[in-house]
Amino acid sequence: MEGGVGDGKWHCYEIHIKMDTNGKDGVAQWWLDDRKVIERHDVRFGGHGGWQQIVIGSNRNSPANGRDMAIEFDDVAISRTGRIGPVPKRAAPPPAGGGAGAAI
Repeated sequence: MEGGVGDGKWHCYEIHIKMDTNGKDGVAQWWLDDRKVIERHDVRFGGHGGWQQIVIGSNRNSPANGRDMAIEFDDVAISRTGRIGPVPKRAAPPPAGGGAGAAI
């Protein structure tokens, strides 16, 4: 989150990429906590035919600040049909076992 120290909060990162077809028309869009921070339609990804794999969180033990930093991912989703958007906030589920006074 823009620095060498985490803020202790969960954040929603969304990325939309589309391979370039002629070396200069690739698409890159990035949303951080539902706010668009990157919008490019002239990206040169340097390949044709699409990607074969995706790697999530591969540089956690060699970041630019030189320290090992824990990174946790939750609710990873991949779509071919459009933007998914942040997961809606929901109320916490009721406690297991029927709530207060339940036998254990």
